Amino acid sequence: MIEGSDPDRTKQLAQVAGLAISVADRIISAQIMGLQIPDQQIAALTRAARLLKDQGLEWPPLVEHALRVVADDLVTGDEPEISSERA
Repeated sequence: MIEGSDPDRTKQLAQVAGLAISVADRIISAQIMGLQIPDQQIAALTRAARLLKDQGLEWPPLVEHALRVVADDLVTGDEPEISSERA
């Protein structure tokens, strides 16, 4: 959980959102190119999304889209190609 004064908290949450957007972009790019999605990226995205949600913030649109892509693939049985390699 992020603690601290309001300006510090706001700055930290903005950093989390920015990092989540970067990871989401990598996941969407990998999916478009048919590349494997490293499991660390999916884990990082879901953790950041949970933190933002727990703090009462909405997900940035690209983060929401990436989460839906991963979730849809899992629901339809078209699991995303997950790699244990770091990206």
